[in-house]
Amino acid sequence: MADPVEIVQLYRMTRKNTKWEFDSRVIVEVEDRKFIKLARAAHGFAKLVFDECDHIPSPLPKEYSLTASKGYADLVKRRNDIQAEYLKQKELDNIPALFRDSAVTPQKSKRTSRAALIEARKNPEAITLKLPGTKDEDGNDAEIEVLRPVHPDDVIAIIMEPAAVGYMIDYLQQGGWSSDLIAKKRKHVPSDAPRGVWARKHKKTGEYRYQLAIKNDNGRKSVRNLTDGASWGMQEESADSPGGTGQQEKDHDEDEEANESDDNNPASVDECEGDGNHVATNEPEADIVVKPRELYPMFRAKA
Repeated sequence: MADPVEIVQLYRMTRKNTKWEFDSRVIVEVEDRKFIKLARAAHGFAKLVFDECDHIPSPLPKEYSLTASKGYADLVKRRNDIQAEYLKQKELDNIPALFRDSAVTPQKSKRTSRAALIEARKNPEAITLKLPGTKDEDGNDAEIEVLRPVHPDDVIAIIMEPAAVGYMIDYLQQGGWSSDLIAKKRKHVPSDAPRGVWARKHKKTGEYRYQLAIKNDNGRKSVRNLTDGASWGMQEESADSPGGTGQQEKDHDEDEEANESDDNNPASVDECEGDGNHVATNEPEADIVVKPRELYPMFRAKA
C-alpha cells in the first residue's frame, strides 16, 4: 500500500534583500483572519529581522536567533502578564455576584485544567499590544494583534498583515539584543564552570555539589564530583567512600528526576530554532527575563 502524501500551501514573505518561505502549518485562522506564528528560529522569521539590522554582531554568529531579542522577550512578558490578569479576573467572575465584593483573590491561582487548555487551543482569541518606539502612519505608537497564549512558552502569533509584520520587524530591530537571553540558566552553577557541569542538592544536608557525567573506557557513564575552583579538578574518590563513584552513580539515578525539575535550561537552543537559544550584545534587563513556571502557574495543566 502506498504511503499517503501531505499537501500544504506555501507562502513567501519578502523584505529588501531577503525572503522567508513558510507553509500553512504556522498559520492560525481566527474568525476568517489569519495569524502567523513567529518562532525564534534562526532560519525563519529571524532572517527578515536581521536583514539590514545595525544592532546585531557582524559577522552574524552561527545559530544567532530571536532568542537574543530583548524586544521579543518584552512582548512575551507583556502578553503573558495580560493573560495572567485575564485568567485571574475570569476566576473572580465565577464567584457569585453576592460574594464577589468580599471575595479575596487567592495568592496562588488555580492551575488551568487540561480540558480548558485544549479548548483554548481550539478557540484562540486575540489581544492588542503596543509597540513603543515604533510609529504607525499617524505618528502614534503602533499596535498589533497577537493571540492569547495557552502556555507562557508559546511563540508570538501576530495578525498576518503587511503593516503589522513591518511594525514587528522594526520593533525587534530597535529593541536591542542580549547574549544572556540565550545563555543557559544553570542554577547554582558558577559562570566559570566547565560545560556539562550541574549542581545537585543533597537531600540530607541541603548543600549543592558540582558534578559531571563522564564516559569510561568501557563506554559506561559515571558521575564524578568536581572541585569548586579555578582548576575545577576531578576529585579522586573511592567507590566505597561517601560520595565516591559508586555512591555518586546511585545518587544520580535516585535524583535524576529532581535534577530535571530544577529546570536548569529553561531556554534551549531549539528556541534558536523556534524557542530557546538567546543571543546578544548588551547587558540584560532584569525586567524582561521570562520565568513562566514561576510567574504564571495558572497556565499549567493539572498533572
